[in-house]
Amino acid sequence: MRQPTSPEAKWAWWEGALDGSPQPVTEDDPQPGFYAVRKFAYGAWARGPYVPARIWIEPGEIDPETGELLSDERLCAEVDGRPADPWRTWTWLAKRPISIEEWKWLRAQSPLLPESPPRKRRS
Repeated sequence: MRQPTSPEAKWAWWEGALDGSPQPVTEDDPQPGFYAVRKFAYGAWARGPYVPARIWIEPGEIDPETGELLSDERLCAEVDGRPADPWRTWTWLAKRPISIEEWKWLRAQSPLLPESPPRKRRS
């Protein structure tokens, strides 16, 4: 019988990272949690204000009588309120796990941020 992922298992990596425990980052194993990432990126450099990001498990259908998972769970992600691919974003999100409170604060600030970086002034 397939069981849904337990809350403890869902959040174990993220909670460990918040506690300061070194957590492995494997490219093909995105972990649910709340993260901050820079809004603007220039090649190898990331600049600008932080915006909220998160990865979560969308539950599958569960049999109400047995608790068995009837359809697959799905991994989802969003960056700055926009859908994202959890596998493509994972390795850079993993660098900055944040608390739910900080994520909510960044989410509230995000609409106030410019959509593009300021232009460089020429001397």
